[in-house]
Amino acid sequence: MSDQREALSLNLNQPIEEVQPIRREAGIVFATRAEIAEYVELPLLPVIQSLYDRNIRTLSSSANMNDIRFRKAGILVDFDSLSPENQQVAREIGEVIEPDGLFWKRRVVFVKVPVVKGSTVGSIQSKAEKIFSKFLKQPMHWAATKREDLIKQWYRGEQITEAEGMSNEELAGNTGAYYDSELGTFFLSEEHARKYREVN
Repeated sequence: MSDQREALSLNLNQPIEEVQPIRREAGIVFATRAEIAEYVELPLLPVIQSLYDRNIRTLSSSANMNDIRFRKAGILVDFDSLSPENQQVAREIGEVIEPDGLFWKRRVVFVKVPVVKGSTVGSIQSKAEKIFSKFLKQPMHWAATKREDLIKQWYRGEQITEAEGMSNEELAGNTGAYYDSELGTFFLSEEHARKYREVN
């Protein structure tokens, strides 16, 4: 236990200059809580996990050595998936960006977390948690996907006709989605289906 505490303390005291960037494509939606750590850098990991627990859809984040020159780290949130109450919070703490037709087809909000040379992982975590603390837990409406939308996401041309002939279970198996027969809809994962049911 003492070794674990020591390792945690070392991580929290690590300066941002030593935090390597994790390369990932913007717009990735986490299918499970467990996979968040694969894509999110340590300074923002706790707050991204907390946002996921509150059913807030994050699209991108950055808190590494490359952010020092900009004096800010930050998290990009899907604005249109937020509840009205959380949209108001987002307007207060971040910058709402309108769709540009190129990168974003829906509104997003960028929330910055100040960083300077010498900022530690622990200090950035504390700042981020304070900034994002106003977000409330909301229904996970954005997690459900209709059959026709799933087909459009995965298939093109003649493949669409073939996919339309599949059973729901076959379609889920071929796309890696999870089909909830009781709800009659698809999700990225069984975990999403469970979270969807919690507040719906």
